[in-house]
Amino acid sequence: MEFLLYLFALIGPVAGIGFYFGLKPRTFKDRALAFLVSFLFAYGWLAFSIAGIASEFQRIAFVNESVEMPVLFSKGAVENSRGERFLFLKPVRRIQVYDREGNFLRGWFVKTELEIIDYAKLHVTKEDFIEVFFPGYRFVYTSSGELVKKEPFPREDMSFAPSGPGCPLNVRAPFYLLPLAHPVVAWIIGITGMIGFGILEAKKKPKYIRTSDKKTTE
Repeated sequence: MEFLLYLFALIGPVAGIGFYFGLKPRTFKDRALAFLVSFLFAYGWLAFSIAGIASEFQRIAFVNESVEMPVLFSKGAVENSRGERFLFLKPVRRIQVYDREGNFLRGWFVKTELEIIDYAKLHVTKEDFIEVFFPGYRFVYTSSGELVKKEPFPREDMSFAPSGPGCPLNVRAPFYLLPLAHPVVAWIIGITGMIGFGILEAKKKPKYIRTSDKKTTE
């Protein structure tokens, strides 16, 4: 199943190439516009698919603990006694660790059976264990990402789940990586490319002007 999703992700780039040649651009302006809409569609599709793979399988083939996933929002970070700051990336179900200057240290995926995560809390214990609370679950990790415990946690008690200690964390992916940071951004980019392709395709068709008894091509 995972292999099929990777093949599905490649449809975007292949379709993007098809879009470009299908438009048959001739001038430099036409080639630039055709490349732009093709790239937007291909990148949006690929980024959306990668987010889906991460959400479904809690791993990505080319992302290990030393690879930083792009961050869109950095609210909700917590800090341990050594000054390490932990941030949970809800779209890809991953915890990433930074130092106080915002430099990436390591990261790991949280493996949960939940299809949709609409709420999550991070908490650092006195022993520097990292607790992650989801509706119905509680995970406990070491600061290095080793899973210590996974147990049920009553949904109705989520409001009482501990969190913090909170800390500021100024981390934001560069704009060209934002589609990889959140599937909604990827979707918008892909749809923009598709709409752009439709507009260029419509402009490519010849226009007809009806005169008295015959058609002439403009």
